Amino acid sequence: MSQPYASGTKEASTQKGIFVVEIKEKMLNSNFLPLQVKTDLVVLEEEWEQLINRDFYEKQPLNKSWFAITIKNFDRTKLVGQNLRAQLQKIYGTIIELDYQFEKKQLKRSRSQDIETLDNVEILSSFYKFTTGETLDDVQTAIIESTFNELEGEK
Repeated sequence: MSQPYASGTKEASTQKGIFVVEIKEKMLNSNFLPLQVKTDLVVLEEEWEQLINRDFYEKQPLNKSWFAITIKNFDRTKLVGQNLRAQLQKIYGTIIELDYQFEKKQLKRSRSQDIETLDNVEILSSFYKFTTGETLDDVQTAIIESTFNELEGEK
């Protein structure tokens, strides 16, 4: 059964309603009855700086609508340790969906990163740094080395 509100971004622009089917002597009638949406779902796809910009968010139907937000060109290294959802909820109210569109980084390849010359730990360490922007700490490195040593022993 259809809900009288959009429950995700895919439903945000969909007319909500129900079908009433009547069966009468060898006849089948079907009517769509639209439902009045109680709370609109606003879909925003903006960069973080824009989403927290007062001039931008004051133009939105704050506390009257629900929001599905995608943070575009998201760079987790710039906002590490912050509760972004909580910050956005203070501004926008109900957020039913929060998504991230990650910043596309150019893969820089140097001669020292030729994968054939790296061992397994170095490959995983490079991958981790590329995807998170951070380096592995000593505990993480020790766990990875131990795991690879166990795998080598199983051969």
